[in-house]
Amino acid sequence: MKKDIYSELAALNNGADMAHTDNIWHSLRDEYTAFIDRMKEIVSTGDIRGTVLVADDDGIIWVSGTRSVNIEGDIVSPLDTFEIGSVTKTFTASVIFRLAEEGRLSLTDRVRDFFPDYDKAGDMTVYDLLHMRSGICDFANEFETFFDMRNKNASFEKAFWADETDDSVFLEHLYRLELKFPPASATEY
Repeated sequence: MKKDIYSELAALNNGADMAHTDNIWHSLRDEYTAFIDRMKEIVSTGDIRGTVLVADDDGIIWVSGTRSVNIEGDIVSPLDTFEIGSVTKTFTASVIFRLAEEGRLSLTDRVRDFFPDYDKAGDMTVYDLLHMRSGICDFANEFETFFDMRNKNASFEKAFWADETDDSVFLEHLYRLELKFPPASATEY
C-alpha cells in the first residue's frame, strides 16, 4: 500500500502546509519563493536523479522525486528509501564521532562488544570499521560472495535491496563469512 506522501511530509514538516505539483512539494513561506522557482527550473531541465530534500531548522523548504525510478519501476517519491553509496561513509563517521563525543562509545571499542556472536571479529575495533581495515567482505560490491548466492535466486537480491529482509539474515551471512584479511592488517575500500 502506497503511503499518502502529502500527509507523511506534512507530519515531517511539523504539520505546516506545503504546495504540491507533480512530484514536488515545497514550503509556502515567502522568503523561499526565488529559491523554489530556481529549484523547479533545475529539476525540470537538469540531469538530477533521485530525491532532493532541502530543509532548515523550521522545516522542509523543498522536496522532490525526479526522473529516477524505484525498484518497483515507479518514479521515486520523497518517501522512497535507497542506498546512497559511498556518501554513507561520511554520515556514518559523523554519527560515530558524535557518539564518541557523548561518551557512548569509543573508537577503540571492539566490534564483538556490540555483536557478541561475531566470533570472527576478534580484536576488530570501531576504528578499523571506519578506516576500512576490518577485513569484512563488501556486501554491496561482492553481493554474491557475501550472501552465497549459489543457494538463492534473484528474488532474494531484490528483496534485500528493497529492505524486505530481516537484519538477522544479514548478520547470519556476516557471521558465516571468513574475513578477507586480519583486522588492522590491510585497508580495502
